[in-house]
Amino acid sequence: MLPLRFAIQRIADGEELRHHLFEGVRPGIAERLNPGDILVVNGHFGTGKLHVQPFLALRAAGVGVVARSLPHLAVRRLVAEGIPAATLPGEQLSTIEDGDRLTVDFASGDIENHTRGGRIAAVPFDRFLVDIVRHGGLEGSVRAELRRRDR
Repeated sequence: MLPLRFAIQRIADGEELRHHLFEGVRPGIAERLNPGDILVVNGHFGTGKLHVQPFLALRAAGVGVVARSLPHLAVRRLVAEGIPAATLPGEQLSTIEDGDRLTVDFASGDIENHTRGGRIAAVPFDRFLVDIVRHGGLEGSVRAELRRRDR
């Protein structure tokens, strides 16, 4: 998702990193991403050694992820950074094309394709994990819990 040099240099500024998302596989896509966009990944997302930098970049970009599969370590990073995500079986994933306008309810898994019409059902995270993401990740979730306890 990002060149390894950012992990080696230990760069942790999401705003700086977001401009380099996917530059090795899809040059220019980072500059076209807007907050609220959905990355649809027709393959295995987050495999290999998972450095924090790509997830910081995704969070800074404000995007969600729908992927064919998400290994547990990728799920941990997505949740920790507050990035909404869900999985979608390949046969359903193939009904979405680049540039389609989607609305994704990450809590229920409901995906509406406004470009082609129709709805499909993704597999959402467990409710507990969705709540962590809704609070902005682990840090936001802990802060929300501490505020709740202070009342």
